[in-house]
This record gives sequence, structure tokens and C-alpha cells, in this order.
Amino acid sequence: MFVPYKVLLPDWVFDQPGMEEELAERYLQRYPHYHLIKIDGRLAVCERVNQKE
Repeated sequence: MFVPYKVLLPDWVFDQPGMEEELAERYLQRYPHYHLIKIDGRLAVCERVNQKE
């Protein structure tokens, strides 16, 4: 079952038009267990990836 997680993106992600997705991916590197699905307004809609240790 897919449960979307939403991460509020900082303002600098939207400073350069057309690069939002690339900059959001860069920001989400801080959350290695989240995978970007789409950008919805100022939120990144993500899927959580379970990592086994």
C-alpha cells in the first residue's frame, strides 16, 4: 500500500524556474529513505523506501 509522505521544500528550490525537480532531488538527499514522486505546490510528495540494514 502506497502512503505518500509530504516534505515542505525550502524557498531556494523555487528560485530558478524550470529546475524545481532537480533542486528538490538535491534537497531530498538529506532524507535518503524518501523517493520523490512529484512536486505539489511547495511540497514534495514522496514514497518511503524501506532500507534493510
